[in-house]
Parts: sequence; C-alpha cells; structure tokens
Amino acid sequence: LSLFATRRILELRLDKPKPGALGGRSIRALAESPDPDRLLLVVTSKLGVAAASAWVKAIQANGVLVQVWPVERRDLASWIQTRAARSKLELANDAAELLADRVEGNLLAADQEIKKLALVRGEGKVDVEAVADSVAMSARFDVFNLTDALMGGRTPRRAVEILEGLRTEDVLPALVSWALTRELTLLARIKFTLRQGGNVDQTLGKFRVWPRRQLVVKRALERFSQESLNALLCQAAEVDRIIKGVDKGQPWDALTQLALALLEAGRHKTQRCV
Repeated sequence: LSLFATRRILELRLDKPKPGALGGRSIRALAESPDPDRLLLVVTSKLGVAAASAWVKAIQANGVLVQVWPVERRDLASWIQTRAARSKLELANDAAELLADRVEGNLLAADQEIKKLALVRGEGKVDVEAVADSVAMSARFDVFNLTDALMGGRTPRRAVEILEGLRTEDVLPALVSWALTRELTLLARIKFTLRQGGNVDQTLGKFRVWPRRQLVVKRALERFSQESLNALLCQAAEVDRIIKGVDKGQPWDALTQLALALLEAGRHKTQRCV
C-alpha cells in the first residue's frame, strides 16, 4: 500500500499453476468481485491443462489474460532486429547476432542496448563494429569481461578486481549471477553434446557461439569436466537463492566464492554436486 494512495496492487506469483482448491476459490472470488482500489496480478508458469480451471476462466471473464512466450536463442537476433526497427535502426545480421550473444535470454538488456544505440548513433544502419563498441561502453568492468576472465582461467586477483569494479559501479548482483549461470549452462550443454560424439566446431555453431568467443569457449571446455560444471551450476543456484533472499548470505560474497570455485574447478576438475 502506497504511503499517499488508497489503491493497492496484489501480486501473486505461482511457481506452478496449481493454487489448490482453496487458493483457486480465493482467486476466483477476487476476480468475480473486483475492487476498483485493488489490482490483482497473478503471475504463473505455462498454464497447460490449468487453462480450463475455474479460476483461470474467472480471470479471463472479468480481467485480462496475457500470455508471454519466451524468445528462443535461434529467434533472438530476429527479435532484436524487429525491436531495433521501432527505433528506426537497421541492424546488420552479424550486428544482431553479436548483441544476441551478449544479452542472450535477457530481453530487457537487449532493449536497453537498442535504445542506447538509437540515442548515440541516431537513425540508420548499424554494423557489428558499432554494436561491439556500444556494448563495451556499458561498464568499465562489464560482466562479460568477468565471464571471459573466469573461463580463460585468469588469476583469482584479476577475477576479484573485476567483481569489485562491478560492485563499485552498482551493477546488480542478479545480472552478474545471470551471466555466470548462462555461461556455465552453455558449457555444460556443449560438453554433454560433445560426449555424445558431436564435432566441436559444428557444436559451437549449433549453440550460436560467436566466432570471436569460440577460442575462449574451446579452452574452457578443455579445462572443465562435466562433473565440475554440474557442481558449479549447483553453487550458482545457491547464489541465486541468496540474491533473491530465499537463503541467508551476502550476494557479493557469494558471487566471489562462486568465481573462485570456478577458477579452482578449472584447474582440478574434481568438484561434485552434493
């Protein structure tokens, strides 16, 4: 409830669209008896069979149902080009691919980069060099410098310096966590594919690894075992819970520990997920 307003927003987040019998009746009652001073937002994962539930139908009948479909990696570059066109920018294919590679999965970050390009360069065509320069200007120590340093096995001191730079520049811990988790997930998926007999270059192309980063990724694949990557993903999940307040701890301390564990795992390949 706002300090100076009488209206209230109630946001209900469901991990699964199964509020239970009592929860379903409560949502239905709120939807069927709307209060002009209260806005109810129900955010859930894919409805599936729950779309036929009485509480969902009550929302459809008395409110608005908005379906948000995820943008897959193979469609992200096209999405970026379409979004850029709204700002009267014409992104070259390789420019869109580079931006997609840098912000994969984070549509808000992609939109912010597009708006920045529009402000700095104005209308017209945008090539890959312009996108590379724009992304590099995002921060003196950006999160991609951190991931490249960690994947490349840089010294712990360098990793801590970059983390401290991100912290000093008020970069959100959630963004750093997202970047590290994204990189670990990518390596784990590539490693698994290669273990099934895939070709390295073909696999990197399949997972849309930008040519300029392929050497870094190849070196990381040599340094990390599948088991160590799985263990690091477990630790990344713990960091995410700390950042969200689910578990106790300091986000930046947890990120530092994850970064050091990542460097250590790349040297020994002996970690296990427990």
